[in-house]
Amino acid sequence: MKNIFVTVVVLLVSLVKPALGESTETVFSTGDALKACTAKEVAWIDFCNGFVQASSDFAVINKVACPPRGVQRRYLSKLFREKALLYNQSQPAIIIFSMILSRKYPCN
Repeated sequence: MKNIFVTVVVLLVSLVKPALGESTETVFSTGDALKACTAKEVAWIDFCNGFVQASSDFAVINKVACPPRGVQRRYLSKLFREKALLYNQSQPAIIIFSMILSRKYPCN
């Protein structure tokens, strides 16, 4: 399952990088995720929802965070947009969002 997730993330990053501008980085950064998640176009909103869901799944599967049932992607997207600004924008987005989720929804 983890290999499938990593493959999907790599594929999505390869599709997003050209649209967000060329970068020498091979990791989807927090700054790039914020650009995608604050865009007004429907395609970017959809992408952001997918990123947020995949990142949340990653955090839950790895027992980094334990959000309650019923938390909506819309709320998670808002949480990412608000909290990610407090972190280093060059860090991998999935790691930063996992940290945000772990602080908001720690596993007991």
